[in-house]
Amino acid sequence: MATAVKLLYMACRIFGLVTILDLAVLDISVGKLQCSDQADVKIFSIASRLAAVSATTLLFVRVGVVWRWDKRITAVFVLMQAINIALGIYSTVNLQAFYEYIGIETSGCWVVSNGADLPEISTVFATNLGLLCLLLTGLKRWKYGGTFGLWHVLWNQGIIYLIFALIVGIPLIVSTSQHLNGVISTFFTIPSTLFIPIAATRFYRSLTGFEGGQQAYESINLPPPPKMVPAQANPTFQTSSNIRRGDENDANDVGIELRSLSR
Repeated sequence: MATAVKLLYMACRIFGLVTILDLAVLDISVGKLQCSDQADVKIFSIASRLAAVSATTLLFVRVGVVWRWDKRITAVFVLMQAINIALGIYSTVNLQAFYEYIGIETSGCWVVSNGADLPEISTVFATNLGLLCLLLTGLKRWKYGGTFGLWHVLWNQGIIYLIFALIVGIPLIVSTSQHLNGVISTFFTIPSTLFIPIAATRFYRSLTGFEGGQQAYESINLPPPPKMVPAQANPTFQTSSNIRRGDENDANDVGIELRSLSR
């Protein structure tokens, strides 16, 4: 499975790079003829959607490990991804582009969908939001999770991801529903198109440096998990040490699996 996740990570980076390059072509060097041909528009649409699918799947891998690959969560995710892909195909087919002069020396090829991509944008946003909520909820289940370095890494990344997803996702949905012109629509589309792949791959790479409860992430060294005090043998009830030991075992198991998937 580690190989599959690594390939997924590479696919996310490649599709994200193709999206950036094609976006530059559309906004800078494309002419009327190339814009009317719409080949670059389709390439941009396909690459950006494949990057988003790869990034969302990378996020699901993290959620799956935290929730021990719960079958219900997996089934719902597979269903949502199938819907996202189907709506992405529909949106790509209905995309159109037009060449517009903004000023005397400024022009560009602007992409419009006439609202065809609104369902896809909404379901992708809902999928990512649901995964992030599941990730944070799963981490919160560890009563003593805050004492483990890996817990802090996953929690902080989840919060950052959630904040930026809301910042770029909500304006995009609102602007798309209002059927704004191509220039304004592109202004809201670009951050959402680029953020998800960049965030997903950056967070994936940060786990590769995590070892033994310590890691170098954004120049912050996280302390190792504290040594556990042996619990007193008592079969009739669970002591706080027993509960904490269970959390440590969960953290260690999750850490081992996440690190193995991140290599």
